[in-house]
Amino acid sequence: MLNLFKSARHKNNNAIAQATKSLNQYGISATIQEHFTKFLQGQDNRSLFHANPRLIANYLQLSERETLNILVIALKEGIVTLNWDIQCPKCQGIDFAANQLDKLRTWHICPVCHHKHQSDADQEV
Repeated sequence: MLNLFKSARHKNNNAIAQATKSLNQYGISATIQEHFTKFLQGQDNRSLFHANPRLIANYLQLSERETLNILVIALKEGIVTLNWDIQCPKCQGIDFAANQLDKLRTWHICPVCHHKHQSDADQEV
């Protein structure tokens, strides 16, 4: 999910803090920016890649709607990225990943188990 951290951990913390300051221009309070920064700095890469907005909302002590608003702004600012993974219903593997919504497709063939299945982005995204 996130698109920041390519250098040493201590440098990443500074990069995260700098990046989240851009949320100020959208009226995100300094307190929420600080909590969001601490969340990003305190998670391992795997947790950040598969971040759950409900868990983030809980951590930030905000409503889901408020958290989604922050995540959309963070997406716009390049702090986070958004990816869609299509999971095979048979083997549970990820058989398709897209980093743009218009790249999603309806039919998939799992590269692992070769199961052909349909996905409906309107219902599943």
